[in-house]
Amino acid sequence: MHGRRRRATPRRLPAAGARSAGRSERIRTYRFHEKIVVDHRLTGDEKSFPLGAVLNGDLDGIIDALITRRQAEELLQQANV
Repeated sequence: MHGRRRRATPRRLPAAGARSAGRSERIRTYRFHEKIVVDHRLTGDEKSFPLGAVLNGDLDGIIDALITRRQAEELLQQANV
């Protein structure tokens, strides 16, 4: 190495409990090239949201869709009891 020293770079370790989520475990995907956010807990047209709005903190669309989904699941559960 002709008199130069290599500086050792510390490896970054994941935080305790942190792990990479597989495709089936993902909650949300940020598709920058399509300018949308997809919430994988939702289905149909309700699962895509404008990326710009989400990055600016406007989560109302996502939250409202999740609440509606949960309420529908609870009503279905009550009907089956």
